[in-house]
Amino acid sequence: MSRIFLFLSTGRCGTQWLAETLASGFADVADVTHEPIDAAYHPRDFIRAYDRLDDMLELTPIRDHLRRVERTIEDRAYIETGWPVYAAIPLYIKVFGESVVRVVHIPRHPVHVAASFVTHGFWRGRADEFATHGVLDPWAPGVVMTEYASRWPRMTPYEKCLYWWAELQLYGADLKDRYPSLGFHGITFEELFASDGSALRELVDFLELPRRDLGGAVERRIDEHRSRGARFNWWEIYDHPKVLAVAESLGYHVRWSSADELNARYGVSMTERIRRVARPLRRITARVRAADRSARAARAQRSVGSPPGDP
Repeated sequence: MSRIFLFLSTGRCGTQWLAETLASGFADVADVTHEPIDAAYHPRDFIRAYDRLDDMLELTPIRDHLRRVERTIEDRAYIETGWPVYAAIPLYIKVFGESVVRVVHIPRHPVHVAASFVTHGFWRGRADEFATHGVLDPWAPGVVMTEYASRWPRMTPYEKCLYWWAELQLYGADLKDRYPSLGFHGITFEELFASDGSALRELVDFLELPRRDLGGAVERRIDEHRSRGARFNWWEIYDHPKVLAVAESLGYHVRWSSADELNARYGVSMTERIRRVARPLRRITARVRAADRSARAARAQRSVGSPPGDP
């Protein structure tokens, strides 16, 4: 029986790139997937649900997927990247055992993760299965920072994404404590994309894959969901000491960031800003013109219908 490697991340951490890179380089020895059942894991409902793992198996997509994984590892490794798997990691351990399951934890700087999530519409009206069953808030069963419930209505979407980021990192630490013999590899997004490629080589070793030439993989960028258009104040992170503490525990020291850099990556482009200003102006202009046409038509109607001698 081969091993199962699961990636623990918030998303926006390079897992699409990893899946493509690993699949293209090691398809003969591993089955590599990225979010294979999307949010059907219902991670929001099952984070830290250590006593409800059987309930997860009652969900048909999860049960069917684990059967597929069981068949896969008969002759090759199974590697699953993508963030929705996070709450199912204990289920994999229960079904397949700690000797089979391995976990890769990939954090990324919280400011960049939160900003990226804002561009994807989380807490800005998005209502798909990722938003309803994936992301975390203070009312999700199993979260630890429940005290945020009282301030939640006053928080911006960016701040709520920071909360989500911190909860996932705390959960990763809990998994390490709960399963001390579990094979666990930590690597940051920033290390992964370092130009020398050493972190990628270490990851390949942890995944028990053969050393191969990946053809300058770290220079390639694969992100099907890259987006822009966020409005956020990155410095709001300073209003959240717990988030800052979690960040520092992972080696992220939040300093005065480059507003220009963040805006260039996640913010609203100058063209879009002009469009957003122009849209209401166009609507106002259209209404004024419509009112002017109506007034002219009314005057013409009165002129046609006036009796002789009237001015």
